[in-house]
Amino acid sequence: FQFDFITYSMATLTGARSEWYQRKYAIHWEASETYTGVVPLPESFAQLKAVNVMWVKPTGGPWPEELENTGAGGLRWIVISGNGTHGLEGTIPAGFWNVPVRRLVISDMPNLVGPLPTYEQAGVCGSLDDEFAIFGMNSLRGSLDFLTRCTELKWLYVRTTSPDVTGNLWDILYASPRLAQASLLELSAGGADTPGRDWEAWCMAEKSWGSTRQQTQGEMVVELGYQLSGTLPAGLKACERMATGFAFLGSLSGIFPFSLKGFTLIKDDYLQFGGSAPGFSGPLPEMPAQFKVVDWSGNQFTGPIPLQWSELVNVSRIDVSRNQITVPPLQWGHITLDKTVPRDNEVAYALAPGVFIDPPVWDKFTALSVAHNPIGWHQSFFFSTVARYPSLRSVDATNTSMFGMPGDLYDLAIWDETMMPVNSGGGHMSSLEVLQLGENDLLGFGVFSLGPQCRAVLCEVAVTISAAYFHGLFFPALRVVELQNNARLTF
Repeated sequence: FQFDFITYSMATLTGARSEWYQRKYAIHWEASETYTGVVPLPESFAQLKAVNVMWVKPTGGPWPEELENTGAGGLRWIVISGNGTHGLEGTIPAGFWNVPVRRLVISDMPNLVGPLPTYEQAGVCGSLDDEFAIFGMNSLRGSLDFLTRCTELKWLYVRTTSPDVTGNLWDILYASPRLAQASLLELSAGGADTPGRDWEAWCMAEKSWGSTRQQTQGEMVVELGYQLSGTLPAGLKACERMATGFAFLGSLSGIFPFSLKGFTLIKDDYLQFGGSAPGFSGPLPEMPAQFKVVDWSGNQFTGPIPLQWSELVNVSRIDVSRNQITVPPLQWGHITLDKTVPRDNEVAYALAPGVFIDPPVWDKFTALSVAHNPIGWHQSFFFSTVARYPSLRSVDATNTSMFGMPGDLYDLAIWDETMMPVNSGGGHMSSLEVLQLGENDLLGFGVFSLGPQCRAVLCEVAVTISAAYFHGLFFPALRVVELQNNARLTF
């Protein structure tokens, strides 16, 4: 046993409290790296009189009875961790959940089933004002709703893949307004929020990382999922002042309720919502300017991409696939341009009067997916849209109700407000490598008629075409073209 880095015998540790000279000790119980046997927890631990910290790593055996009596009521911190494949097995005695600790961590014991306590059994919540964590416990069962009794938590981390762990994560989060870290990522837990809650006040409450964390005060991480349902509370916008990570995952629905532009502290683009049907509807939300990857796939947004996204100067990938976008997703240029109008080889059809908006300078923009949206655009409109972003390497417009003949590369010319072509010639989409246009209504032969062997993967040739005074427009880096399931397209 290691106590304050001094070795003691069990006999010494079970003596009268007066023999401890009013000291408190930490137990570190762990086998050496070379030991291959089972490491249980002795039931005699419950007899220890002056222990306030217990950090143990058992690899087998049952949960000891009366372990909550360790330290004679003076225990304040317990960490019980297996090695990921082995640990304590069987059940946790109901009495343990009355242990008077401020910090409790139980982890990495895949054969420990619990169960979790009921609300009434969770006496530990009366003292638990620092950290509670359970993870790597994939046989665990029971409800997490007992955590609504733990209203003073500062750090909460629960993550398992057990299908037998349930609970309403909204209720648990709302019960502890001082949480600076709230990670509740459960396979089967979720639920809907209760209307009328003051989430703005929850966000504005003073947060704390607890006694054992080194994170900067004034920062907060919240991640809930994966079975959330209902609508997202609008009051959560107030968390923008300190959120460095923010994720609410599940089958959320309704119009997305607030702009995300103010979440300027978010790190590593960790700002995620929904992810499962039915998804959010209405317009896409504004985004923080520091974002590099924006993924709103699998929702019901009707578009378009907000003009505010031009502030994302370092954006590299945008994915708005599998939505209900019916307008041109990238609206820069002539914003009143009819998406169904093709261009001939002499002059573009007349543009409707409107505002001309210069496209953003996205020189790191390499991937765009608008697939599986009922956009309904002519192929020339599509090409002239994506050609404004010469750094693109991959474009996926599968199943976007695109029509027209996909052979007129001169359509890649970009038109300015005076009806003059700009940026034509010279292969200004020289970075494009992958172009996916399957499941549309393209027709004709066109430039993609390179022989049966080149239908999906282009031969190693530079594709060059000339039409009228538009010449030299080509895709020298193009290596994959996906055109499958265009019924009227002939090779």
